[in-house]
Amino acid sequence: MTVNNIILDTCFWRAIYDPKDDYYDSAQHISDIYVDKPAYKILVPYPTMYELLRTEFVKNKANINALDNFLKKECIEKVCDEPYRDRAIELSLNNNKRNLSIVDNLLRLMLEDTDLQIDGIVTFNVGDFIDVCKKRDIILINNRNY
Repeated sequence: MTVNNIILDTCFWRAIYDPKDDYYDSAQHISDIYVDKPAYKILVPYPTMYELLRTEFVKNKANINALDNFLKKECIEKVCDEPYRDRAIELSLNNNKRNLSIVDNLLRLMLEDTDLQIDGIVTFNVGDFIDVCKKRDIILINNRNY
C-alpha cells in the first residue's frame, strides 16, 4: 500500500484546538479524513510547534493534553527543520517578492525537497504555498476542499 505524506501548517493546529476559529469545522473534518488512516502519514514540522506552543496555548491544559495525545499517534512523524533553517532565514530577510515568515519559508523549502516525498499540505493560507504545490504536484488540503 502506498502511504501518502501529508504535512501540516500551523493554521491547522490553531483551528483544530479553537472552536472560535473560522476554520475549526474544516480542521475537524480534515482530521477525521486523514488522521489515523493507514494510507496517510502526518508530517509535523517542528517550526509549526514553535508557533503553536506560545504562552496563551500552553496555559490551556485541555489543549495541551489533546495535542500531546495527537502527537503520540502512530501516524505522526515529526520533521526536523535543521537542513532548511539558514535558507529560510535568508528568504525571510531578503526576499523582496514575498514577505513570508520563517516558518512559511521553512515549509516551502520542505515542500520543494523531493527527499521528503510530500503528497499534500493542510493549510488555510493557500496563497503562501500554491506555486510550489503546483510545481511539485502537491495537493492543497484546506477549507475550500471541505
